[in-house]
Amino acid sequence: SIRLISTDSEERMILQRYSMKKDEATKSIAKRLKKKFELTSAICYRCEMPMMRKNNKMVCVVCPAIKKRARKNAKKKRALRSSPPLDPPCQQPQQPQEQLHKQQKQKQP
Repeated sequence: SIRLISTDSEERMILQRYSMKKDEATKSIAKRLKKKFELTSAICYRCEMPMMRKNNKMVCVVCPAIKKRARKNAKKKRALRSSPPLDPPCQQPQQPQEQLHKQQKQKQP
């Protein structure tokens, strides 16, 4: 059976792989630090990465980035799965039996 590729399954996969999660966290946190967000010691219960604060509002900037990456990965995998298979190498069409017999007779001395 064909397994469906969902954004949720891709998101779970990213959350389970620490290196992928860390890459997303590093990019997201660095981007927000430039926008004057403050890094806190609070940890997001979902992605287990540090939360950030701006204007006294605590937010996780990593979870939305992971969701976006998961959507992109799922879309890419669905596109690959739905693309038609590559054409097999060209083959010469088979000749009808009658033509084959005529050609064989002509070759005989």
